[in-house]
Amino acid sequence: MNKFAPLHPKVSTLLHGADYNPEQWENDPILLIKTLP
Repeated sequence: MNKFAPLHPKVSTLLHGADYNPEQWENDPILLIKTLP
């Protein structure tokens, strides 16, 4: 029952991500410094 082709030929599992919310790091300046490019 495959309705859709895989997103990537080497990955046959579910891919998921997360929203990036910069406000979540405002209270921890060390984490903010480490996560910014």
